[in-house]
Parts: sequence; structure tokens; C-alpha cells
Amino acid sequence: MEREIITIRGEKKIVKTDGVYLLGDRAGQKWDKEQWNYWLKSMEADLCNTETSEEYIAGLKHIYSEHQRGLANESNFFWNTVAMFEQVNSRPRRKPDYISKTRDGKISSEYWFSDEGVIRGSNHWGDISTCDWALKGTGLAFELTLTPKVYGKAKWSEFVQKSQEIIVDGEFLGRTDFENTIGREKIRIDDIIYEKFGNLGWIAEIDEKHNTEYCPPGTSRYESKEDFEL
Repeated sequence: MEREIITIRGEKKIVKTDGVYLLGDRAGQKWDKEQWNYWLKSMEADLCNTETSEEYIAGLKHIYSEHQRGLANESNFFWNTVAMFEQVNSRPRRKPDYISKTRDGKISSEYWFSDEGVIRGSNHWGDISTCDWALKGTGLAFELTLTPKVYGKAKWSEFVQKSQEIIVDGEFLGRTDFENTIGREKIRIDDIIYEKFGNLGWIAEIDEKHNTEYCPPGTSRYESKEDFEL
């Protein structure tokens, strides 16, 4: 019987055995989907009591590891992910592959991609938009930490996505992962591309009926999309 225990600050938090999730006095009770999702959120909140970024990120990776498929890449690493960056002494000697900007047009962060991973140059780390990107030895992963501009490197294999349910018109299609995520809040399943729009949830790009519900006439819904990092 498979059995795992995660310990946070000396306290055992979860036991997992044969797909049955157990917690405290609920031992032996199998949770339904709603209970499991609620537990995920409460577990993330509980992880905010950790004392180091390493402990926090290790906890999140443990929570979401069973939902991971594939590896992060330059098209999806910036949405809903967790990673620990190691500081490097210098930036690559070429132009950045991507530059994120603030709302007033100033440079926010710079990114260089390789087959191995990504180098990020920035003055802010930790809680970045939908991501928890810690710079090792600097601040906490769940808080925004301001620094002088420094460069950090993370391998694609180090990224873990905080997986979400994919529900389209009431039908459960699975969960997000690195294999089906192709952009910010954009996934591909069975050659159909879906994009997530707030309370409207996941909507197929080819669904013209829905397009008029959240786009002014004559306006592309992508015109309001911003850089992946704010």
C-alpha cells in the first residue's frame, strides 16, 4: 500500500494511500472533488506559515506533483507555476528573448530561454502575477520581494504547475498541465484551443456564440491581453 507523509514545521499534514486522501480526524474518508479542491486551497494557505521559500515550494510541488505531465517551456512556464531560481552572476550576452513591461511601458523583467531552462533578470521575486517564483536566499516565495536587479536561472524540470480543473459547459475535461497548456490561460485538448475568461470559465476559440458575450462588436478579445507579467 502506497503511503506518503508531508511534514510542515514538524507537523504531519497529509497521508495519501491508494488514492484516498486522509487528513487528521478524516482518516479513512475518501473526499469528493469539491472537498479535494477546498483542501488544496486550505493547504496552500497553511503553507504560508512556512519559514523558508524552499519549504513552501517543496510543499506546493508535493500537492500538485500527481497532476504534472510534460515539462514547462517558454510558452507556458509563466502561468500558474512554482519554481526556485538560483542566482547567477551575469546575464547572457545577447538580447533578451522576452521583455515584460509595466503598465506605463517601463521594462519590468527580462527573459532568456534555452533548451535547459530560463534566466530571468528582475528586481522583484516571489509572488509574481499567478506564479510563485522564489530567488534562493531572498525573501519568501508567497510574498513580493523587491531587490536590486539580479539574474536567476531555473531549469524547465524545476517548474511545477498549480493545476486547475478544465470544465467546459459543465463537462469535466481534465486538469491543466504542461502538455496541454500553450499560453497564459490557454490550453489545447483534442486539437481544440480553449481560453479562460474570468467567471465565464474555459471557452473554445471557435465558439463564436460566446465571443459576443465578452467582446465589444468589432473588437478582438486579444486586444486587451497584457504581458504575462504585470
